[in-house]
Amino acid sequence: MPRSSSLLRIAQVLFPVLFCCGALAMAGVGAAKAPTLRLTPAVQSNCAATTDAQIVAAIQDKIKADKRFDNQWKHINVSSLNRVVTLRGWAIGKVQVNDLVKFARTTSCVRKVVSKMGTHLIVGCAAGQKQCGDICIDRNEQCNLMEAPPQ
Repeated sequence: MPRSSSLLRIAQVLFPVLFCCGALAMAGVGAAKAPTLRLTPAVQSNCAATTDAQIVAAIQDKIKADKRFDNQWKHINVSSLNRVVTLRGWAIGKVQVNDLVKFARTTSCVRKVVSKMGTHLIVGCAAGQKQCGDICIDRNEQCNLMEAPPQ
């Protein structure tokens, strides 16, 4: 009998805990709810006039300003469609990849950032991709590699 009573006690303790966790997750309370970006009307109207090319240029300017990326420009592609930025290519190390994502996320009027960055070169393009410098991008993406830095 001691075994069944200890199992009953464990069930009595676990059930309320699991029930509460499930209720919180379903209600979107606490850590289960992701923060949403709310733009003020003034920022929204400014963003309506901002083009994808301006967003790409702003992100590329941030990359150019960081000397760690001087020898990596030919394998970092930045594209934007409807203010959704896609980073594609590779950088030397996870810290630099994270910094590239941060550059894009902190750029004005960017709605979302999709990172397809890695930390090493992948050789050969897959079906539906095209060559863009040292990297492969989706066939419908624009190749926006930065020009080589001045020597």
